[in-house]
Amino acid sequence: MIKKATNILETCGLPIFFKVDNADAVGIRAPANRKGLAVRTWVRSLSFMQKEALVISDTTGLAWRLASDEGSSLNSFDSAPCPLAFFTVGMVSSYMNEIQALAKIENIEIKNIKIILDNYYSMEGSLPRGTMVAGALPIDLDIQIETDADDSKVRKLVNDAIYASPIVGRSRYAAEKKLK
Repeated sequence: MIKKATNILETCGLPIFFKVDNADAVGIRAPANRKGLAVRTWVRSLSFMQKEALVISDTTGLAWRLASDEGSSLNSFDSAPCPLAFFTVGMVSSYMNEIQALAKIENIEIKNIKIILDNYYSMEGSLPRGTMVAGALPIDLDIQIETDADDSKVRKLVNDAIYASPIVGRSRYAAEKKLK
């Protein structure tokens, strides 16, 4: 087994997440808003599996530091959420943003909404040994909306919102590139 490096996330003395008041010091600024929402992310590797990201949004101008880590099966420390956890949160956030934006356009008043997303990932073997085989199953997505709109309108809203989601668009783009 490869010896683990120092647990930088544990020894650096910083929280895993925090608001960054001096993002300009590393040169990160929110990008120009060209299409409704603009986010810039600056990422660096702290060690083999530990990463940190600074994320800034044009909407608020706020910057946040987020850290990620992997577990012992990937020869790391499990000191922060794994990158797939952030990916899942991004997916849910993306769906919620699109549903709310399209509901506003369609004049559908949402009284209550709940999104449940389950991802299933698998891994066997060892990355350090070069024997790792990983996989992912299709997601389970459950969206519950309380509204006075009729069911067909709500179904269309949800389907259109999912299709418009940036993560789905990115997946379509990757699939199209693969087909060429």
